[in-house]
Amino acid sequence: MRAKINIASLVLWCAAVLLLGGCSRHGRSGAVADDVKDTTVPTKVNFYVENSGSMYGYVQGGTQFKDVLEHLLVMSKETYGQPGIQFINAKVVPTGLGDDVEDFCLRLNPVTMKQGNTSSSNINSIFSQILERTDGHTVSVLFSDCIYSVQKGNALEYLNHQKNQTQRAFMDAIGKHNGDLALVMLQCKSVFNGFYFDMLDQPLKYYGFRPYFVVIMGETARLRDFCNRIELDEEHINGLLHKFMVSSQNMTMGKDNACVLTSDFSNVRRIIPSRGKLGIDRLDLSGHEMDSLFFSVAVDANQLFTDESYLKDTANYETSPAGLRVVRVDRVAPEGSAYGDCAAAGLENPYYLTLQTPNKAIGGKISVNLKYRLPEWIASSSTTDDVKRVPPYDVTFGIDHMMRGINDAFLAKNEGKGIFHLDFVINRTGRSSSFPTGLVVIGLILAAIVGISIKLKR
Repeated sequence: MRAKINIASLVLWCAAVLLLGGCSRHGRSGAVADDVKDTTVPTKVNFYVENSGSMYGYVQGGTQFKDVLEHLLVMSKETYGQPGIQFINAKVVPTGLGDDVEDFCLRLNPVTMKQGNTSSSNINSIFSQILERTDGHTVSVLFSDCIYSVQKGNALEYLNHQKNQTQRAFMDAIGKHNGDLALVMLQCKSVFNGFYFDMLDQPLKYYGFRPYFVVIMGETARLRDFCNRIELDEEHINGLLHKFMVSSQNMTMGKDNACVLTSDFSNVRRIIPSRGKLGIDRLDLSGHEMDSLFFSVAVDANQLFTDESYLKDTANYETSPAGLRVVRVDRVAPEGSAYGDCAAAGLENPYYLTLQTPNKAIGGKISVNLKYRLPEWIASSSTTDDVKRVPPYDVTFGIDHMMRGINDAFLAKNEGKGIFHLDFVINRTGRSSSFPTGLVVIGLILAAIVGISIKLKR
């Protein structure tokens, strides 16, 4: 009798192992270490406030400019320790206002800003000075109106010259950092009460809203950490209009920061992922006819250097093979099996990319590239003629030339010309049976148990 029970138990144990092995998702073959970071040198954040005469209108009384400056100073101190605060123009000069971040903006006004030579400004000189002081463990933050100064004459000729100088300054800096530099630019609006200087350097008294920029620079990993830990969105940045992010590094997504989703955001019957969770061993089509096939992969946004609005814009993606396209991008909600797939793969901040193809049977190598392109708001926020007039609250003289200079510098050093590249393979695609395979396996196992039991009783 004991032998009968042992044999039956052994069969049941084997069945359980087979079922668990066939139904469970593949786990990691071993622990995968995070990117090695030099934790011995903490991040140092340095703030630079342009203090030319054109900036005085932003610090007259309580303004959004001062609110955002104070917010970032406080958050930087809380996150990374005491930040540096200096004025910048022809040279970097001490503010004379102390380093108390809670008190700095209360003491900031047109009188206290008059330190050093404030008669004129050169934004390219300002960029060069800051980039020269930005080393591998530094994040630099500039507050400026970012207005090009041009000589009298052909404005477009001088704007193109300034654009080329901007590109040169950033290409030099990227080279100094061994090809690794990143930049975040926030376009913000603030109440302005002061003098606006047009392209002929004529002062125009103005009260109303004017745009200014927060430019954040540093090596990609440091700046990504800054953006992940200090929120730069409309809720936290008073008067934020737009955000632009660019890096010289093209991220290659793999099994440590991307995965295939096996159920949600798909119209197929079943997806069997590869062992690394990124490729697809088999994609089973539904029994009914489909106009097109779609399925999804997830990427960890915490590993990317991009803004959410750019990540979610499907027009920014290039895909292959022909006919395949990204039709939707969004955050994976905490509930549902898709989030379980992402958690099992180690993704901390997952976004799903839904891929659609008119082909009923797709296979082979799949490629997705999130490319760089200048957002449309930059062109609409620029003017090349402000003689005797103050532009609207979201328009800056020559800003598109400056941004093209910055963008061209980064793209020249970015081998993939994009934010990330993702490759994976679909091994097999086919029509699956409508009868659940699991039930067939269970039925065969039960039949085997019954057969063995009958033999043992004889």
